[in-house]
Amino acid sequence: MPEATQYTTNTGSKQFEQIDEAHSEEMHERIEAIERGWRYYNGRHDLPLKPQKDGYNDNVIVNHVEALADRITAFLVGDGVAFDVGGDDDQTNDDVLSAVWEANHGDTLTEVLALAGAIEGHCAVRVEQGEAGPKLNRIKGKHFSAFWDPFNVERVMWYRLQHVTSAAGKRIDYVRGRLNGEDIDQSADGWVEVSYRTDNTSTSIFSQQMRWKLEGAQPLDYCPVVDWQNIANPNGYYGKSDITGAIKLNDALNFILSNMQRIIKHHASPKTVGLVLAVAIW
Repeated sequence: MPEATQYTTNTGSKQFEQIDEAHSEEMHERIEAIERGWRYYNGRHDLPLKPQKDGYNDNVIVNHVEALADRITAFLVGDGVAFDVGGDDDQTNDDVLSAVWEANHGDTLTEVLALAGAIEGHCAVRVEQGEAGPKLNRIKGKHFSAFWDPFNVERVMWYRLQHVTSAAGKRIDYVRGRLNGEDIDQSADGWVEVSYRTDNTSTSIFSQQMRWKLEGAQPLDYCPVVDWQNIANPNGYYGKSDITGAIKLNDALNFILSNMQRIIKHHASPKTVGLVLAVAIW
């Protein structure tokens, strides 16, 4: 999300509309990149050649994007993680943390987050309090955004979780600060959870015709969202993926192989052509 300085819950204000418009434009671009990354990982690449009119398809697709992402994930995860939060004489904290990690299927979660980072470039997790203890849930990149201090990109002013369909939408903002009447004092310590809903009357999830309705706000002692860059990006908030360059190289390889396939199909078994010459004798 672009830089932001002040949060507002006034859905009818010009400030709210400007922030919402900037958020929609940025999310549209990010979602396109994220969906394209997962599409290539799953083998649904852009076709280098148009299928012929008779339906024959000369395209050859070799999925090196998937292989690269899987190898990076395996290298990063390795044999898993271990915890040591205190001295060697007291294992209580280690046991508690290990139990939480096991309850959240930590080995699988680590692999999921590493793979998501390789594809999407940025990872985010929400901590929820469950009956058996803290529950860690990955937030999809297309549902996550952050608003940061223009003078300190590492200082998040608020996080936004949003899911919108052609029929309705849900938004949750985790805002730095404390409730002060109907406003939020962002200079104070703590966090506030603000929730919205919308009935989308447009066919586009990025339409500015959506009107968000404030549902409520509640104070929090801590922010339940944790996020990090996959590869460091000094000029932006969101990290870089591991596959951006690989997609371009994979497209080039698929183009070469597909053209070879079409050329060989037409010229590998040339047909013998005989010419009959008629000589007229006068």
